[in-house]
Amino acid sequence: MSKTVTYRIVRISPLQTAKIATVMWVLAVIPYAFFMQLPFWIPHDYRGVILVMVVFPLLYGLLGCVLTLVGAAVYNLVAPRLGGLVYTVRLPLAQETEGTPL
Repeated sequence: MSKTVTYRIVRISPLQTAKIATVMWVLAVIPYAFFMQLPFWIPHDYRGVILVMVVFPLLYGLLGCVLTLVGAAVYNLVAPRLGGLVYTVRLPLAQETEGTPL
């Protein structure tokens, strides 16, 4: 039987959160950009393909970074008043210890 421990997140690092979200936004948009550029494969002007495949993922990543930075800062203002996020983890038997959670 494993032990469950409840934690409360009362502050997050806006910059670290924004860095992680930036990478997630860029990586999430690359496959989307690939499928969105398929209509541009009709031979004519390839500038549209380059725009969709390169520029849009970078813009989405930048926008995701800025919005996550703002969101994390807002969370840090609101969380102390509302109690923050609460999550429960289940520790494997090998990691169970007496006293405070890991």
